[in-house]
Amino acid sequence: MDDAELQQRAARIKLLLMDCDGVLTDGRIWILENDEDQKAFHTRDGLGIELLHRAGLRSGIISGRISSALERRAQSLGVAFLWQGREDKRQAFADTLAQAAVGHEEVAFVGDDLTDLPLMNL
Repeated sequence: MDDAELQQRAARIKLLLMDCDGVLTDGRIWILENDEDQKAFHTRDGLGIELLHRAGLRSGIISGRISSALERRAQSLGVAFLWQGREDKRQAFADTLAQAAVGHEEVAFVGDDLTDLPLMNL
């Protein structure tokens, strides 16, 4: 793919979807005494998502795990779509595209794990 084609594809993007663990975090999860999970999010990711929203794009997270920390982080960043507990992420992806009224060519997905491969292949 040449630079011009890559720029054309990128210009069509209206929605950024992401996995959480290993994408918005360094992949570590702390299990606390009360059985809650704790994650560490990077502030630079937050600034990037804020700038993305200012540019008129929307964002969403599809995670295989359930975490109150992720829920709080997504809310603080203004993430429009949040799906948790989705090991097979394809249905959440399809539901998000329908709710956002966008097609596959208007979505960028960032993942880091085997469970993300089906979405990255789309």
